[in-house]
Amino acid sequence: MGRFKHFTESERIKLEYMHNRQKLSAVQISLALRKHRATASREIKRGLCTVLDSDLRVRVVYSHQIAHTDHEKKSMDKGAPPKIGKDHAFVPSSA
Repeated sequence: MGRFKHFTESERIKLEYMHNRQKLSAVQISLALRKHRATASREIKRGLCTVLDSDLRVRVVYSHQIAHTDHEKKSMDKGAPPKIGKDHAFVPSSA
């Protein structure tokens, strides 16, 4: 098993195929992608969405695009807040 590795976009595409088309469980997907089963399960939960099929039935499927967008958004929100001190008003310098 890989240690502390995030899912890449290509791994998310593979996960989407295995989950939606092959109907594999999270444990089977984790073994195929060499990830921990909890990591695969969280990734599936991250990318779940509801869609209508051709018979107008509601289905819950995994979308690699939704999961990847969510990952990018959350990775941008990391880190310390900007150091602006107590002066929150922006005063442009007069040049």
